[in-house]
Amino acid sequence: MNNENMLFLVGNHEDKLYKYACDDEFKMDYDIKNTIQEFENKNLKKSEIRGFIKKLSQIAFLHFGEKTYLITHGGIPYIPKLPLDFYSTNSFLYGVDQYEVDIDKIYNDFMEKQDHKIYQIHGHRNFYKRKYNDYQYSFNLEGDIEHGGYLRILTLHKDGHHEYMEIKNDVYNPNLIEETQVYNLIEELRKNKYVIEKTLEKDLSSFNFSKEAFYNNIWNHMTTKARGLFIDTQKYHIIARSYNKFFNLNERKETKIDELKHTLHFPVKFYLKYNGFLGILSIKNENLFFASKSTNKGEYVEYFKTIFYQKYNQKQIEALKKKMIQENITLVFEVIDPINDPHIIEYNNPDLILLDMIYNKVDYQKIPYEELKKFADIYDLSVKELVYTVKNIEDFENTCENILSEDYQFNGTYVEGFVMEDENQFMTKIKTKYYHTWKYIRTKAESVLKTHKDFGQYKSELEESFMKYLHKKYKTMENLQKINIIMERKDFEKNL
Repeated sequence: MNNENMLFLVGNHEDKLYKYACDDEFKMDYDIKNTIQEFENKNLKKSEIRGFIKKLSQIAFLHFGEKTYLITHGGIPYIPKLPLDFYSTNSFLYGVDQYEVDIDKIYNDFMEKQDHKIYQIHGHRNFYKRKYNDYQYSFNLEGDIEHGGYLRILTLHKDGHHEYMEIKNDVYNPNLIEETQVYNLIEELRKNKYVIEKTLEKDLSSFNFSKEAFYNNIWNHMTTKARGLFIDTQKYHIIARSYNKFFNLNERKETKIDELKHTLHFPVKFYLKYNGFLGILSIKNENLFFASKSTNKGEYVEYFKTIFYQKYNQKQIEALKKKMIQENITLVFEVIDPINDPHIIEYNNPDLILLDMIYNKVDYQKIPYEELKKFADIYDLSVKELVYTVKNIEDFENTCENILSEDYQFNGTYVEGFVMEDENQFMTKIKTKYYHTWKYIRTKAESVLKTHKDFGQYKSELEESFMKYLHKKYKTMENLQKINIIMERKDFEKNL
């Protein structure tokens, strides 16, 4: 840099590094964080950083041979009528408009109409993977070097021709894109007051939406993502993840029938919804990682583990482990434990139902059902059942109406309901009236148990009869320590 024939241009990274060196506020991007760490490891003083960056130029505007060149880091869309002094520094450093904008095409179209041609050279952005000379008047030297791409070098000659070469970068972090995305995700999650971070180990946190988000329906792209999300906060890697939060039919604007008429992409598939709790299985440090909801500890995780090792043999476990490692996925199960965790729907035996295989990525993506079922069939795993496939909105409405009918049963059995998924993996769910009725009655009974007050207001004859049955059976509700709604319902129905 001290040579007289050298000129360094400032870019967006240097801008943030200068703010760091001046103790100003700035957004700490992942790559900047790594650079700062390197500086600190080398005991580089902030005054040295400031001194270096102060010597950098915003642009190079030069006449060479018979051509005129404008060189910036970010690239601009046109040459203004006013002197370049009136262009903002931010435009030269970060470019103009969004990163995805094809700035080279815009500049080239502009320059084709000008009498005096000025050739632009820049880096920073190349969203469409342009070659350096795809456009006549705008040369793009961004070669994605940090992700194993190329250092692009352009040599200008006085006779007007350009000499180009590129050097492949073989020394890079292949996980940089993922680590950057996860780093940014963590930053967003931590800033959201409706997301709870639970530190499970020194390098492991779970992120889940708060009770306030749930009860006040505060749903956005962060609170819906923060659901069974387990992240290595040191290596910036998603260890395990579940579904994004999805909602009941007619629960929100986007799940109302009138809205779905315009948004659903057919066919829509109806998968049986099982009435247990969610078991999350992944790999951490080459070992099986068991979790449920927001933790990898506690009684529900132990229930999950117990059933897992009872149900699967060594061959099945090795196949699951191999699949998770090779494809970097989380297996999501419905854990059915009628002994330790009875719900509303009766099951005779403990079971694990493989619901989905979800990639450990920031954006929700999963393995197609056909592949899921094929894998499950090969290794004799219980897998979620596809019950209905509807091809248009009329079939969809008729199927939903049938499920919501007063005494709906599937194959002669009462069920919780169905998860519906369209061609674009948009998910919503529908619950049967039987499930809603008995869930409400259980809630009412548990409320009476806690308050020792029965307000005597009933929604139905069934509810009134059941509550009278409980009073008679236990004399006073104070004697009732806890309610197994399945057993109480069976005894109640025997006495009808």
